[in-house]
Amino acid sequence: MTNAVQVITERVRDQVRREGVDLASDHTLARRFVDDEVRSYTERALGGSTPLLADEAVAAREVVASLTGFGALQPLLDDPGIEEIWINAPDDDLSIDTQFRLGR
Repeated sequence: MTNAVQVITERVRDQVRREGVDLASDHTLARRFVDDEVRSYTERALGGSTPLLADEAVAAREVVASLTGFGALQPLLDDPGIEEIWINAPDDDLSIDTQFRLGR
């Protein structure tokens, strides 16, 4: 997760705490909060106060996955070509078994 994505994630978490909402049960609200914060971050970045996002859509997906999904594992879980994911330890590489090959 890039520093920009971490900043956006924390700002959305702060908003969730202030408003007392549950993003896990309302995906539309989660997307709205994240899209609003990505837009706000991009405006600040265009003003030169923060680095630009490489891809706003990718950043938004990462933030939503972090807040309502399984974080870095979410893209793997969403990929229909991945059959198995093995996690040996939090600080170890993942082993991923796709329908085509085994990789890390």
